[in-house]
Formats: sequence, structure tokens, C-alpha cells
Amino acid sequence: MNKKKESKWYFWLAIIVIVFVLLPYLYGYVIQTDNMRFSGSFIGVDDQNSYLAKMRRGYEGDWMFITPYSTFPQTGVFMYMPFILLGKLAGGNSIIEQMHFLLLLMRIASIILYIYSLKTFFSSFLKDEKNIKFSMIIGIFGGGLGTLSIFGYESLWNHRLPLEFYSPEAFSFLAMLTLPHIIIARAFLLLAISTWLGKKSVSINNRKFRYEIVTGIYGMFIFLFQPITFLILLLFILLDMLLKMATSLIKLNWNIFKTVKENKLSITSVLLLFTALSPIIFYNANLLFLNPFVKAWGKQNILTTPPPGDYFLAYSPIFILIIIGIVKSKHKYRELMVFGLWIILSFILIYLPLSIQRRFIEGTWIFLVLFAAIGLQTIEKAQIKTIALRVAYTIMLLPSLFLFTGSVLQIQSKPEHIFVNQSKLDVYGFIEKTFINGDILFADHEISNEIPVWSSMKTIVGQGPESIDEKKYLKIYEDVLNEKEDESSIYAMFYEQQVRGYIIENKAVDIFSECDKIFQNDTYTVCRVVQNE
Repeated sequence: MNKKKESKWYFWLAIIVIVFVLLPYLYGYVIQTDNMRFSGSFIGVDDQNSYLAKMRRGYEGDWMFITPYSTFPQTGVFMYMPFILLGKLAGGNSIIEQMHFLLLLMRIASIILYIYSLKTFFSSFLKDEKNIKFSMIIGIFGGGLGTLSIFGYESLWNHRLPLEFYSPEAFSFLAMLTLPHIIIARAFLLLAISTWLGKKSVSINNRKFRYEIVTGIYGMFIFLFQPITFLILLLFILLDMLLKMATSLIKLNWNIFKTVKENKLSITSVLLLFTALSPIIFYNANLLFLNPFVKAWGKQNILTTPPPGDYFLAYSPIFILIIIGIVKSKHKYRELMVFGLWIILSFILIYLPLSIQRRFIEGTWIFLVLFAAIGLQTIEKAQIKTIALRVAYTIMLLPSLFLFTGSVLQIQSKPEHIFVNQSKLDVYGFIEKTFINGDILFADHEISNEIPVWSSMKTIVGQGPESIDEKKYLKIYEDVLNEKEDESSIYAMFYEQQVRGYIIENKAVDIFSECDKIFQNDTYTVCRVVQNE
């Protein structure tokens, strides 16, 4: 009976999370009109459009990732495959609606998988069901002191945005709300770590698979959804191996040969895993160091880590429970030392001079929650534990509640970057009928960001990291608009980038005297570029 009650609790948890994640999207679809279409996203709209564009390229026939936001030479890479493959499921009419629906299904699937992975992970290290449930709720909805910024204390962050509201790596709810592929990769990361540390073999049809193989399979899925999380898995396993070796080395009076002998099985397991994953490792290395487009993209894909104070404000509420656990556990949880070391290492990695430094905090929140749950279960007095729970829930659940409410209110106001107006829809419908699949068009950043979603065309700007030399191209455009540069400079850019058409606001038509006008509505004009032969 208890197991049935527990299963029901997790079922309703999944329903609640799905409702909270989907409601803003469904609200957007409900209030849209024929003249104002919901874009399908409301946070990080540029990035969300880029995922829809990848789905669109999958629908148009691509099987490898070639960004539609740049003309930089590309051969296609094995990245963003879930979005490309999702696009293959669309067909017929109403492609945009189909892509939105498929992405919602992906969000639902990511939530279910994430809840399963959290249950598996926390159950591997916590025995009390109440503590597991606490960990699940905080792991999903928890945040830090970010709410204070809403109540006039933004100076604590030096007027920066708190991590709860922009960093999907730092917490769970924002990622669940916006980036299903990150949540799926994190779910497989937790499953891989649980399998590796627990040395759990898996039986399928009475056939047992070694834990190294199962971990490797999880690793492959991680790479499929988020390559940087795959790197985190490898680093975590290496850290676990080094910790075992260091512990044995100290115990055996620094005798290296005896240490290697004692850890022979563990070393073999690591070598077996890394051998199995070596094709992915080498492929990743090839992309990073030899692929010209990925190298250029990496230089522009800057995810700067905020000052340490921001992380302190984000994680300080949970630190109190962690400290209680460290003080009262009396070293009962030495087997969890690898998580403690990883937490320390992650805070070092995020300040390394790497463009994607902020991504290295991935998974750390869940490890912090694990230690907090251990701290909670060491509190013996029921009254104090109840107070601790209430305080923890009150402080740590508020940021997600405000994030949800803010999202709904933002959608309600129907801002133009979240809703696509009729003038733009007319333009996108026209270019889809007039130009050929894959033709290069030019417009300002916002319209260029939407073009590969609402049509089969490509652009040279519109998605910061993927649009190689975007700043250079937009500067030329702005200089011509502001009459700092002659019109010929932008046409030289068009010829160089093989641009077939461009979209400008009507008020700028007089500046572009050579515009070969092929479409005009109340706001925008579409001009054709006749390429020099």
C-alpha cells in the first residue's frame, strides 16, 4: 500500500510540474489572434527561435546541423540532433503549429524523465522517503534569494539579474520551463552517476549488462542532447577515480604499486568506459580544434560567469542545511565525498577563461540538495525539523513562483518579441512563396532571428553565437541607415554573402535607392538583390 501511495505522489508531482511548465505556453496560444501569433516562447526568445529553426531545417531535409543563421562554410556536424529529428515528424500544412506541438511534447517527456532520474538519484543515497520527497521538490522548484531583487534589494546583485531568472545551469525550474534538451541531458547525467557510483548492472530479458556499459549508454544520450554535460560526466568519473586512488595511496603509506593493484578493477572500469566512449570523445575534440565553423562559433558563444557573490546569494539558503549536515553527520557520509569535491571543482571551473565557463555549474544544484537533505535528516527534534522545512520551502520556492507569474504577466502584455504581428506574417508568407528553399536574406537582428522559423530561408545574422561576424554585418547596416556609410557598402556585403533579398522598414526605403521592390505592406518592404554575374 505504501508503494502505491508513493507512486501516486510521484505521479501527481509530475502532473503539477507539467502544468506549471505548460500553462504559460498554453496561455500564449489561447490569447493569440490571427493578427498576432504567439511565437512559442517567452524567455530567451532568440535562443528558442533558433531551436525552432533547427526543427525547420530538419523538416526541410537536413540530417546534420548546418546553421541557417550564417553563410560561413559548413560541412554539417552531429549536434542538435533531437531538434532536427523532431522536425522530421512535421509534414503537410501548419508547420509552425506542428513544431510548437512537438516541442511541447519534448518538454513533457523531459519532465517525466527528469523526475524519474531525480527519484533514482536521491533514492541511491537517501533512505527516508520524506527526505527524498523534500529533495525532489527543492531539486525541481528550489531557488535562492533571488526574490529579494523583486522587493527592492537588487543592489545586492549590483543591479544584475539573479541567477534564478537567467541561468538554466544553476537551477532546475528555469531549464524545465525553457530548455528541454538541457533537462534531458541532466537527467541522463544523474542516471549515469547513480549507475557508476552504485556499480549497478542492468538486466534486460534476463541478460545482465555491466554498469560501465550502462553508464556509457547514458553518456551517449547525454552527448546527443548536450555535449558540455557529456564532458561534465567524464570529469566527474575521473574525479571519482582520483579520489579512490588518493584515499588508497594515503592508506597504503604512499605505495604507488600497491595502490594501483588495490584499484585495479576501478582503473579497468574507467578504461573500459573511456574506450567505449572514445569515438564521441575524439569527435568532440575534432569539432573543437579542427572544425572552422565550430571554432568560430565557440569564440562568439560567450556565457560569462557572474561574480561569486551572485552564487552565494543563489545558494546561501541551502548552505545552512548543508552545514548542519556536515557538523552533525560525524563523517557518516564519506562515500559522498566525491560530490563535495565536485561542488568545489565546479566553482573553480566556472571561473576558468573559457567561453562556456558558466555551463560547468551543471548538476551542482542537485548535489547541493542531496547534502541539504542529509543535513535535514540529522535534525532529531521533530519541531525543529518542521520549522526548518517550512523556512526552506518558503525561501527556496518563491523564485520559481515569481518566475512563473512573471512569465504569464509578460505573455499577457503581448510584447512584439513574443508575439509576431500581421505585418511580419505577411512578409514571411511572401518570402516563402517567392524565394527558393535555402536562399539567403538579410534584415535586422529581430526579423533575421525569425526568418528561418517562419520560412525555409536562411540569413547571415539573427542568432548571436551562430551568426559568424554578425556584429560586423549589423554595423554596416546601421551605418547605412544612419547615413554614415554609402549605400554601396551594404550591397558589397550582399554580393559577398550571396544575399538574394532584404527586408527593411518602409521609412528606410528612401535610403536604399537601389531597392528592387517586390513587396510592401504597411510596415515593411522586401527588395530583391540582383547578383553580379
